Amino acid sequence: MSTTFRNKYLWVCCLCLFLAVSANAIPGKEQASILSRVQVVDDPELAELIRMALANMPEAKQAAWLVRVGSMEEHRKAKKAEEAAKPAVIRRVTETYAQIKLLDIQIAQINDLQIAETLQRELILARAELESKRTTKFAELREAMNLVPRHAFARKPVEQLSSWLKLDVIDGHVYVFNCSKPFYEKPGHRTACLPVKLMLKGKATAYIKDMLTKRGQLPVRIDILRNVGGLRLSEELHKQIIGLVKNAELEMEVEVHLHGEIRPIAPVLDYAFRNGKLYRRGFDSPITVQSFVDDTIIEKYIKKPKGLPLKLRIEYDAESKVVALGTIKAIKEAAEESGVENFVMVEQKESSSIIPD
Repeated sequence: MSTTFRNKYLWVCCLCLFLAVSANAIPGKEQASILSRVQVVDDPELAELIRMALANMPEAKQAAWLVRVGSMEEHRKAKKAEEAAKPAVIRRVTETYAQIKLLDIQIAQINDLQIAETLQRELILARAELESKRTTKFAELREAMNLVPRHAFARKPVEQLSSWLKLDVIDGHVYVFNCSKPFYEKPGHRTACLPVKLMLKGKATAYIKDMLTKRGQLPVRIDILRNVGGLRLSEELHKQIIGLVKNAELEMEVEVHLHGEIRPIAPVLDYAFRNGKLYRRGFDSPITVQSFVDDTIIEKYIKKPKGLPLKLRIEYDAESKVVALGTIKAIKEAAEESGVENFVMVEQKESSSIIPD
């Protein structure tokens, strides 16, 4: 940076500081005492930053949590730790805020400068340096506030979602599931996801595109699951959905997750009907046919993301033939009703004597 430009740059900075100081030194305007000024933040923007920073403090959240689940002594210690941490947080937020405001003024002054063409390059470099410093100060402010800023395709708490889709890519098809509220991410809580339809990739992307036009469905989370046969298709689908979101300029409203888990092969379930009763291979206690069909096959596999494809091996003796064939029919009908009959394979075998493994 040349001496001439550096002198001009320093002059601008000094002028900015002079104007900031003199704004509160206008003749006839009373200056509030230092004590009153230190006790009150009269800048609304700074006040809001401080409020958010104090609310986001880990110590504050810990104290709030212990109100519900902790003892009085634990809560007292947490509140003491919260109060002790407040001054440092307020100082960091205030200092960083002041530095950002000063950088804003300096950058604005540089943008307004009318200088010779020979100094344009140095002006650009000076502005870039100030903008870099401002970006760093914003990062420091976010850290002081324990704040994660909104950004494109960011993961949101499920409480903020309006809708949640799960796309299970099975070989060359996409099984679309629409999850219903309340949404859960906690272990032990299951979000109900209802199957929409098994689709080809083009139909699935059209379904997503149509959903993005409905503001009431946003923000939305889209999870892409896949088996080994759908690996390539899942990656193509992920890219297409990202493209749709960018074209619609909805990066802040949509999150798309391509899951790393890849199901290797179709699970195989072995069951046997003996003396009119149904057994799972390896177990001596019988199970009810109704529970087997409704809860195990339909709910756990056909109507659940990551459930398909499925392979069933059912063996039965002569006494159990009628109930066994009726059970197989019910399973196939449920698969056909959901449009996934090609992904539910049933092998059946009649045997004269069946002994559970």
